[in-house]
Amino acid sequence: MKNIVTCENICKSYSVPQADDLVVLKDINWEMQTGKLVAICGQSGCGKSTFMNILGLLDRQSSGKLIIDGVTFESTRDNKLLATYRAQKIGFIFQQHHLLPELTALQNVMAAQLIRGKNQTDAKRDAEFILEKLFHKEEIASGVYNRHPGKMSGGQCQRVAIARALVGTPPLVLADEPTGNLDENTSKQVFDLFLGLQKELGISVVMVTHNPNQAAQADLSYFICNQTIERYE
Repeated sequence: MKNIVTCENICKSYSVPQADDLVVLKDINWEMQTGKLVAICGQSGCGKSTFMNILGLLDRQSSGKLIIDGVTFESTRDNKLLATYRAQKIGFIFQQHHLLPELTALQNVMAAQLIRGKNQTDAKRDAEFILEKLFHKEEIASGVYNRHPGKMSGGQCQRVAIARALVGTPPLVLADEPTGNLDENTSKQVFDLFLGLQKELGISVVMVTHNPNQAAQADLSYFICNQTIERYE
């Protein structure tokens, strides 16, 4: 099985005025196979978000090489190229749903495909396909697709956010505490739906989580500590 992500000697540091550079990640050599769900764990401030931002092309490594789906990204990058690649190839799920309030649930999901160049008909078909995997028939019959985020529950909004990230089965999805803003019962329900859909579609997911139960359901778990990443047993 091929790798969807490969990190070769990734380092990340930040300049600090009148002090030594702040080293966050050092010599990260890591790889992830296609179709897996991988959990990234660690204490607050350990570098999890920095690592995810590098994988998502939202931040640049200070040195080293990042390879995503066969495309190599060095520390020097073209910002326009990165933005285009992110839109086409990477889905994002955040703790907060970040849905566009002026759009309906269906339109929020369609937007991801329209950005990728799909026409309205195909974008609507793709959005409905993925939403049907995440919403119950009763919710669909009640018109949930046509509601704006302000008229939906937190769990419903997060399911729409998940649908937006997974629509079109992008090569890589990055999930940062994907249910961390929900109560325990809703979190479990939403995560179970997410996990089932990830397995069904074979989507590669890197997930940051503090939830030990969610980490235990990942194919592999890793722990970031002391500026490096290690397998978590």
